[in-house]
Amino acid sequence: MSDRPTSIQPAEVPLSHRPIKEPTDPGSNPSTAHNGGGPRWQRGALLALLVAAVAFLFFKPAPSDSTKSASSGTATPAAQAKASAGTGPKRADDQPPPFAAAQAELARKAAQQALAAFVERQIELKETLDVDAWGKDAFDEAVARATEGDELFVDEAFAAAQAAYEDAAEQLAQLVERSADRVAYLVGRGNEALANKRADDALQSFTQALAMASDSNDAKAGLARANVLPEVIALERKALNFSLADQWEQALDTYEAVKALDPETSGLAEAIAQAETAVLDQQIRAELSAGFDALEKRRLSAARSAFNTVLKLDPGNDVALGGLRDVDAASTIGRLATLERRAADAVQREAWDEALEHYAAALRIDPNIAFAKAGKPAAETQQRIASILQRIIDNPQKLSSDDLLADGRRQLQRAQQLTAQGPKLSAQVQQVEQLLKLYANPVSVTLTSDNRTDVLLSKLGKLGRFRDLEVSLRPGEYTALGSRDGCRDVRQTFVVRPDMGPIDIRCQDEL
Repeated sequence: MSDRPTSIQPAEVPLSHRPIKEPTDPGSNPSTAHNGGGPRWQRGALLALLVAAVAFLFFKPAPSDSTKSASSGTATPAAQAKASAGTGPKRADDQPPPFAAAQAELARKAAQQALAAFVERQIELKETLDVDAWGKDAFDEAVARATEGDELFVDEAFAAAQAAYEDAAEQLAQLVERSADRVAYLVGRGNEALANKRADDALQSFTQALAMASDSNDAKAGLARANVLPEVIALERKALNFSLADQWEQALDTYEAVKALDPETSGLAEAIAQAETAVLDQQIRAELSAGFDALEKRRLSAARSAFNTVLKLDPGNDVALGGLRDVDAASTIGRLATLERRAADAVQREAWDEALEHYAAALRIDPNIAFAKAGKPAAETQQRIASILQRIIDNPQKLSSDDLLADGRRQLQRAQQLTAQGPKLSAQVQQVEQLLKLYANPVSVTLTSDNRTDVLLSKLGKLGRFRDLEVSLRPGEYTALGSRDGCRDVRQTFVVRPDMGPIDIRCQDEL
C-alpha cells in the first residue's frame, strides 16, 4: 500500500472541464440552460472549480519513490509517458536537482496555461454557443482528450499533459469557428421558412441562432419578422380576397398594412405594384366611362375634364386622346349648330347684318360648312336689295330723275325675283312699286312769274320769261332759279305732287 496522503489522491480531484452536475430547481426555466446570459451561479461554480483544479495542480506535493513504485504494477498511458521521459539522477535526500525542479515547474505552468485556454473555450461553448445542440460529439471528444491530459498531469508528465490540453483546446477552437457557420445556417434556414410562410420553423431557427449568438442582428431581425408572420399571412389572405373581388383599393390598403408590419415580406413589392396598377386601371376606366357618357349627353365641359383627368393618370392614353378629339368635334359641331340656328333666326327676322355675322363666324371655324357658304351670298343679296329699296322709300323725290327712276325699276325687278321674301322685303317691294308708279306719271304744274325774270328749272332747262306757264313734271324734287338785271337771284326748291298749287318764281330784291 502507498504511503501518499489520501487528501491529495488525483482520482478524487474534480477537474474544471469535466461535467458538472447542477442542482435541479423545480422553479427554474429550462430554456436558459444554454443561454449566454444564464444564471451567474453557474459561471461562478465553473470558475471556482477551475481555480480549485489549478490550485491543486500548483500545490500538489511531488510523489515519493515508494509511492511511485507502489503504483508501477498497473502502468497507465500517463505513467508510461512519465517513465519514458526518465527521472534523472537523484540527490542523496531523494529530491530532484534544482535545475530539474525548475524545468519541471516550468513544464507544470505551461500545462496549466494550456488547461486554462481549454477551460475558457469550454465555458464559451457550453454557456454561450449551446454546443450540445449541434456539436456534442466533437465536444465530448475534446473533453476526453483533456481528461487524458489530466491523467498525465497528475502523473507529472507535464509536456504530454500540455500537448493533450492544447489538442483539446484546438478542437474546441474549431468548434467555436464552426459556431459562426452554424449561426449563418440557422439564419438562412429561418429566412427560407419566412419566404415559405412557415412561422413555426422560422421561430425555431432564429431562436436557436440567438441562443448561439445573442448579438446577431440578422437573427434578431428574423425573429421579429417571424413573430409577426401569422398576422402577415392573415393580411395577405385578406388582400387576395379583395383582389379576387376587384376591390383593388381595399387590397392595396391591406398590402400597405403588411408593409408596415414586415416590409421584407416575400412577394410584397410585386403584390403592391399589381394592386397599384389595378387601382390606376379602375380609375382610368371610370373616368373614360364618365367622359363618354357626358359626351353622349352633350355635356362637353364635363367630358373634356374627364378625358384630361385620364391623361394625367396615363399620359398618351389613346382612348382619352380620341375622346378629346370627339369633344372638339362635338364642340365645333355644337358651335356651328348654334351659329346656324342664330343665322336662320336672323334671316327669319330679315336682320341681314346679324345673319352675315353668324355666317362669317361659321366660315372661320369651317370654310367648307355648307349652310354658311350658301347662306352668306344670299344674305348679302337680300341686304343689298333691302338697302336700295329702303333708300328709294326714304328719298322718293329722287325718282324724278330719269336715271334714278330707271334704276329703281331695275332694283324692284331684282327684288321681285328673289325666291325668299320676308314680310319686310315684301312691304318694301310694295312701297317701291307704288312710288315708281307715282313718279312715273307726269303732273301738270303751274309756274308763275313777273315776265321780267329769267327762269331756269332743273331737269328741264331754261323756261325764259313768263307770267303763267304750265309744265308737265314727274313727281319729285325740283329746283327753280330766277335771275333779273339789277336784282338778286332767287332759288326755290319744291316737290312735285299731284294736285299741288302754283309755284311763283320772281326776283324782287334790287341790288
